[in-house]
Amino acid sequence: MQLGSAMHTAIEHLDFTNFEIDEYIADLQRRNLLSEQDAALVNRTWLKTLINSNLADRMRKSTKIYRETPFVMKLSAAELYPNSQDEEVLVHGIVDCFFEENGELVLVDYKSDGNPTRHTTQMAIYKKAIENSMAMKVKEVLIYSFALGKAIPLTASNA
Repeated sequence: MQLGSAMHTAIEHLDFTNFEIDEYIADLQRRNLLSEQDAALVNRTWLKTLINSNLADRMRKSTKIYRETPFVMKLSAAELYPNSQDEEVLVHGIVDCFFEENGELVLVDYKSDGNPTRHTTQMAIYKKAIENSMAMKVKEVLIYSFALGKAIPLTASNA
């Protein structure tokens, strides 16, 4: 969990340009955004792979990137728990990243594991929250897996 937190902090401030990663991590430490212990956990290879990815290319071309965006919304309990009573629940979370591309949105969540399908419910909630708050369509939902070193699309039926 601490690795995931350290990686998220590093990505939150990343401008997706090709740069010297050790200098970038040292700068995050100077700015008190990463502790020395967390800086040691940041996987530099994973960051380099992300920076050189097709996803990063798309983000660099984007008109606007949104990061660490909090949300709160009501959902039917049945949307989360199929056998539940007809109640509403308050759901809150923080969306890792989404960006504008050709007048639509691309939703991205960063994961250190290699099993994106286990995050489909979470991503469906994030998609709904972003579409509601931005009044724009999310055209694509991606899990960026650090373990696999690539972005994995989730289809409309499972996100």
